[in-house]
Amino acid sequence: MLISLKNIDFDNVKKISRHKIKKVKNIFANLFCVFLVDK
Repeated sequence: MLISLKNIDFDNVKKISRHKIKKVKNIFANLFCVFLVDK
């Protein structure tokens, strides 16, 4: 675990996590819009 953490490129990790957060936010926004439209 420690060895793999040392080898990780932290910039890439930040980019990936930021991209994932954007995706999740978009999914939730879409679900919320659908929920509002259904009501």
